[in-house]
Amino acid sequence: MSSNNLSYCPQCGNPYILISKLNIYCPSCGLSYSKKQIESLGEDNILANEELEGIIKIFEKMGKNKLDALKKLKS
Repeated sequence: MSSNNLSYCPQCGNPYILISKLNIYCPSCGLSYSKKQIESLGEDNILANEELEGIIKIFEKMGKNKLDALKKLKS
């Protein structure tokens, strides 16, 4: 997905998505995506905000303190 093409859900391909200032939301699969992440990463590397939150929690439990770059992708 290029930065100019926010016309479908990266997960399920649903063309009926809701677009807000910072995120897109797919009512079909229930996932949301950061526009910033979509614009900066290739389509195969895009994670839903819910997936990123799970990854961040795992690292926090492991005591890692260098999560700034990962947290920036979520916002």
